[in-house]
Amino acid sequence: MDAEILSTNEGNRVLITGQLGYIGSHLFPHFKNDWNLQCCDYQNPYYSDFSEIRDQEFDAIIHLAASASVTQSLNDPYACLNNNAFKLIPFIKNNKIGKFIFASTGGAIYGDRHFAKENEASWAGCRSPYGQSKFLAEEIIRRLCPNNHCILRLGNVYGGHDEDRAEWAAHTHFRKDDPIVVYGGDQCRDFVRIETVCQAFVQAAKYGGPFGTYNIGSGVETKVSFIAQQYGRERNVEVVYKPKREGEIDFVSLDVSSARQAGLL
Repeated sequence: MDAEILSTNEGNRVLITGQLGYIGSHLFPHFKNDWNLQCCDYQNPYYSDFSEIRDQEFDAIIHLAASASVTQSLNDPYACLNNNAFKLIPFIKNNKIGKFIFASTGGAIYGDRHFAKENEASWAGCRSPYGQSKFLAEEIIRRLCPNNHCILRLGNVYGGHDEDRAEWAAHTHFRKDDPIVVYGGDQCRDFVRIETVCQAFVQAAKYGGPFGTYNIGSGVETKVSFIAQQYGRERNVEVVYKPKREGEIDFVSLDVSSARQAGLL
């Protein structure tokens, strides 16, 4: 199945999977005018399953398509592992790829870490099938694209038009909910703006862009309860605390020094 051609401009041929998702919809405008761009997304009835694309040649693939919900991964771990990891095998093997750029997670792959470095990810740190699926996906990419991959481990992305996300981020809930419900509250996260994430993908896709694995975040550790209380005061809305949900880690922040040195941030 061929992907839909969105632009006939001359230049590098780039495929974005998951283009209609949260990150993809923000990233698409950065590429549509200057690249020979194609996309596939499960919301597109004609070009939906990236694993069915074959016999194509791409200068770069930006792979965003994924099952992104930690909660759903706990309810259906096989679907999450299949969509996020196992489908990568035919996708990579059946196409010629110049550079494979992958959206991984820095929030579910490290476990409890303060300013985690890229070499500190481990299977033991993955407390949900979602985290495990991204860990396995990274290993598959390193094995099948050993010299032409760029893996971006994203912090907790927020901002932009985020109401249609498959699973709302904390900021979205805090802007909308009444009362504001916080599960746990003492957790710390590395929150990164969607604009920062998009720029990292653009830099990774450029000719001569970096290869390897990089954390993409703010490099700042912020308490979830602190943000909830800010929104509560601004909106004059009560903040209610409930027990921490299964599969969540207590604290994580990202060391982003390698990404800065590589020009991604």
